[in-house]
Amino acid sequence: MNAEHWSDRENDAVVAVYFQMLMDDLAGRAYNKAMNNRGLQRSLGRSKGSIEFKNCNISAAMIGFGLPYIRGYQPRFNLQMSLAEAVSRWLAKNPSFEAASATMGSEQEQFKIVR
Repeated sequence: MNAEHWSDRENDAVVAVYFQMLMDDLAGRAYNKAMNNRGLQRSLGRSKGSIEFKNCNISAAMIGFGLPYIRGYQPRFNLQMSLAEAVSRWLAKNPSFEAASATMGSEQEQFKIVR
C-alpha cells in the first residue's frame, strides 16, 4: 500500500465520499461505510486503516468549519492542512451544502453539530 503523503487528488476523493455519506446520514438514508472504504482502497491503493483514519481527520476538519460530521468517524485532530483545504475545495464546489446544514435548526443537536 502507498505510504507516501496523500495527494490533493486522493484527499479530494476521500472528502467527496465522506460528504456523500454525511448527506445520506443527515437525510436518514442508509449507507455502507465498509463498501465506500473498499471502493477507495481500490481506486487509491490505500489501506483500510489509512482511509478510516483519514475519515476521522475529515470529521475534525468539519468541526473546524462548524459543520456536522459523521459520528461513526470520531474526530482526530492531527490532520494535515491539505485535508482541510480539500474540504474547503469541496464546499466551494457545493455551496448548497453549507446553506442546507445552516437551516437545519433544532435538528442540529441530533447530528452532533459542533460550532
